[in-house]
Amino acid sequence: EKEGKASGLVSELTSIVKEQKVRMTELITCRQEMLSELREKVKLLESEGNTRSKLEARFDNLQQENCRLSAKVTAQESVIAGLREERKLWGQELALQGATLAQDR
Repeated sequence: EKEGKASGLVSELTSIVKEQKVRMTELITCRQEMLSELREKVKLLESEGNTRSKLEARFDNLQQENCRLSAKVTAQESVIAGLREERKLWGQELALQGATLAQDR
């Protein structure tokens, strides 16, 4: 009877160990799959981060270029405004000289 109990107990324990082995194998496989997925996500995020960094650098360069070009346009507009004013003054001076010449005749 003791041997039967012991044998039954050994059989039960063996069955439990087999079940646990199967369960552990499933958990290990699941964990490895999750790790693989996470590694892929990390690679994707790193790639997107690099792309974003490049785009940010390009954006910064474009902003600087925009500022430079805006300053250049402002300077050119100022020169144009000055030339228009000078042309206006010359026109007035020529008109005045023309009127003076007409009076002298």
